[in-house]
This record gives sequence, structure tokens and C-alpha cells, in this order.
Amino acid sequence: MKVELKNNKVFQTFLGIVIGSFIISLAAFFIHSNKVRRICFFRSFDSDRVCTETRYFPKMERNEAVTAFVEELLLGPFTNRYKAIYSRGTKLEFCFAKEKVLYVGLSAEALRTDNEITDIRGSADLIRKNIVKNFTNFNKICIFIDGVEVSGEEF
Repeated sequence: MKVELKNNKVFQTFLGIVIGSFIISLAAFFIHSNKVRRICFFRSFDSDRVCTETRYFPKMERNEAVTAFVEELLLGPFTNRYKAIYSRGTKLEFCFAKEKVLYVGLSAEALRTDNEITDIRGSADLIRKNIVKNFTNFNKICIFIDGVEVSGEEF
């Protein structure tokens, strides 16, 4: 008789854990079901390696999603140990796609260099890497700063 009660308690505990896990998984699914996970790449202050941050964006149409993503990148990293991609104050002037080519235009503030930003072409390459890793449907990304093309390579 004692063996049956012990097995019954073990079964109840196991069942409680399974049901609790299911409820937590279901809640997480509904919380994140209308969002898309994107990976953002930034350079580290400590070394020259590229580090990542995960951000969640609302689901949108492709052009709106790319525009929102680039604007978020220009705001900079959440972590204070990562460098911004471009100087503070850089704004997105235009961002649109024509077939499989993405055109991104940045304001003249992107040309300013400081302690964080020393390589404009390297920053353009990092923007390209962010877009390529998160939006796989582009064959070419053309980046313009103050109307002048700084990066337009096919990949």
C-alpha cells in the first residue's frame, strides 16, 4: 500500500512539472508569436571582434522591416561595451528595395569619426553584414552617405 502512494506522489509531481512546462511554453509562444527575432552585430570596445545582440521586432512587410531594422542599428547597441556602427546623430534618409537590390541612404553625420568610429568603410561593411544575416532575399546592398555611394558590392 505504501509503494502505491509513493508512486502516486511521484506521478503527480511529474505530471505537475509537465503541465507547468507546457503552460510556460504556451505563454512564451503567445508573447513572441507576433514578433521576429533579429541578430544585431556590433564591434566590441574590448577587442576588435564582432559581438551580437538579439532584438525582437514586430512582424511587418519586408521594406518596412528592413527600414525599422536599419533605424534600430543606427540607434546603437544596448550594451555599453559595444561600439555604435556610425556616429551619434546619424539618420536614415532613405531605405528601399527594388527587386533584389537594397538602397540605404545615411545622413552626413555618418562621415564623422571619433574614438568609437574610425573606419567608415568598415562601418558600411558591418551594416551590410547585419542586413545580409537578417534578410536573405537581397543580392546587392548599396549604401549611400550624404548622396555618395560607399558600398555597393554584390554577394
